[in-house]
Amino acid sequence: MFYFPLNYEKVIKALKSNNVTYVCAVLQALRWRITQTRGAELRREILIAYQTNDVLELSELQPENQNCLCYHLLLSSKNRKKEYITRFINALASDYQGRSYLLNNDYLLEILIKVLRIEIGDTVIRRNTLGALQKLSLRR
Repeated sequence: MFYFPLNYEKVIKALKSNNVTYVCAVLQALRWRITQTRGAELRREILIAYQTNDVLELSELQPENQNCLCYHLLLSSKNRKKEYITRFINALASDYQGRSYLLNNDYLLEILIKVLRIEIGDTVIRRNTLGALQKLSLRR
């Protein structure tokens, strides 16, 4: 199976949209490109493309920059967006290449821990955040 390259500028612009349904659909499509791919080589190519194009804008993630895409999706958005971004991050953390991308910025770990502390009860957000943190601890 072959995947066509994405226009990552449009993807990032879509993720910054205020339309919750649209953002969730884009996050789900990005996640499906990882999870529905058959073959580790193609999955790795997709993850490298995500990293190269910095689809979550992790390079801009800093404690003083609360306008960053990843910060906004994890801490300043509706629960539905949080659910889809944590699912996406959990899927990214399932592979070495995805873990490398996510761990390029140590502040992401702090944000994930904040999300874990904010969530009360056994929610999908909490489970995916915990799963991502567990996978990130592997770092092989």
